[in-house]
Amino acid sequence: MKVYGITDEGEAKKIHPMAARQCQECKHINLHTTEYCLNCLTPLAEEAAQCMDVLAKDMRTNPESFISYMKQFAAKAAADAVAVERAGIGSSL
Repeated sequence: MKVYGITDEGEAKKIHPMAARQCQECKHINLHTTEYCLNCLTPLAEEAAQCMDVLAKDMRTNPESFISYMKQFAAKAAADAVAVERAGIGSSL
């Protein structure tokens, strides 16, 4: 998970559960509920990083399933972007 800038629980600092998440790649500020950076799509949580690994395998073996998942992902990303705008969270530091 360190590939995605995600540390394990032993290394993670105690962060308030409602704190915004900053992307380690592009420094974009995301909502606390966002699993992927809304700017560059980098996974922001261990579960999301694991999902990316599974999706990479699935994309090669089952493209139709991958396309379906990406449509769902795009809809969630759009909803997250609207929530960010409504919350008034800035884009980058």
